[in-house]
Amino acid sequence: LWFKTSTATGGRLIGVSSATTGASGSRDRHIYMRNTGQLLFGIGANITIQSPKSYNDNDWHFAVATLSGAGMRLYVDGVLVASSASTAALSIPTAYVRVGYDSLAGWASAPSSSFFNGQIAEPFFSLSAAWAEARITDLYEMGKFCRTFEAPTLTSIAPRQGIGAGGGVVTVTGAGFMAPME
Repeated sequence: LWFKTSTATGGRLIGVSSATTGASGSRDRHIYMRNTGQLLFGIGANITIQSPKSYNDNDWHFAVATLSGAGMRLYVDGVLVASSASTAALSIPTAYVRVGYDSLAGWASAPSSSFFNGQIAEPFFSLSAAWAEARITDLYEMGKFCRTFEAPTLTSIAPRQGIGAGGGVVTVTGAGFMAPME
């Protein structure tokens, strides 16, 4: 996922939880931020790895955590920043992916806020095979050119003449849109 923040209260970016709303009783496979801006990847019964660097610098960053038989890996901006040989089975029988919030009570270096106060873009979560380092680096390289992109401002959407049941073309007006390549 991509994130951007200047928070001094940390928060949970993404992970699985035992409840769909409110504070969950159990949390696993999550990335969260300390008050000081370091990222942690937590699994099982409070097994964590932590980035040495802080990422609450109000710039866009790309974070990926993987878990396989080889252990835990935390990548930020396409680079491996923390790892451990630790593994753990998923501790939640029925798990829900949650983005931007959940209680972190009991977890190492838990931040003062369970809410992530920042922006999150393109969250992705999978319990299948861990991504290879080359794939993570490639995804970062492809996405870093959009880090400074601000969301476009939509003014109006209007159909053009001739739109029938089979589809057609619409005109979108506003600011910040990229022109299509022809």
